[in-house]
Amino acid sequence: MKNKKMKALIIEDNKLVQEITKVFVEEAGYKVDMENDGESGLSLLKKTSYQIVLIDIGLPGISGYEVIKKFQTWNKKAVIIVMTAHADDELKNKCLNIGCVVVLDKPFDAEILKKYL
Repeated sequence: MKNKKMKALIIEDNKLVQEITKVFVEEAGYKVDMENDGESGLSLLKKTSYQIVLIDIGLPGISGYEVIKKFQTWNKKAVIIVMTAHADDELKNKCLNIGCVVVLDKPFDAEILKKYL
């Protein structure tokens, strides 16, 4: 189990997906914060140090992809996991090329998610 001081941020506008993902991430030993949109997520990323970020691409306001690009300008160490129901292969490749460790199609298998936590 990871050290409880490890922090994770879930940026997801679907409350059900947010809560289910939170359970898995907490079980892996992370303290979890959650945001519902790109702007709020980016604001929290600027204020708090996270070891892992789980983010939806199709967020209201700033897209998850744009949040990732901005976040990567000052933090290249955090593990970024993309969760999406809308990504085609081109978008998945763009996410992987900017440093995301995996792009999970929603609904995703919890066992696959756990491999990256």
